[in-house]
Amino acid sequence: MAAIQGKTTFPEPRSSQIVWTTVTEADTFTASQIGLRYPDKVVTVEGTFGGATVLVVGSNDGTNFHTCHGQTGLLSLTAAGGDVIIENYPYLKCTHSGGTSESITVTITGASY
Repeated sequence: MAAIQGKTTFPEPRSSQIVWTTVTEADTFTASQIGLRYPDKVVTVEGTFGGATVLVVGSNDGTNFHTCHGQTGLLSLTAAGGDVIIENYPYLKCTHSGGTSESITVTITGASY
């Protein structure tokens, strides 16, 4: 089991991006700090799910995480896709469960005004 650290980049002025690559059912996501200065956040999830459910969770303190919300409710993805993240948590990560032979890549992009 590996703890997969998100790689943070700054692809454009006033933007930040975190990518967790090739996460399997044996791995966990580590929290990454995207910061409060990027309030407009979008998540995309790609790859092979193998029946997995991926939740996007956020935290104000990096310790206590809560499931984030998208346009239609809780950010719970069971297939490739994406959504906005309504909350502006400074710390984000994902959790996943129920998958076999999964290989998932999660990208969260934040932009400022």
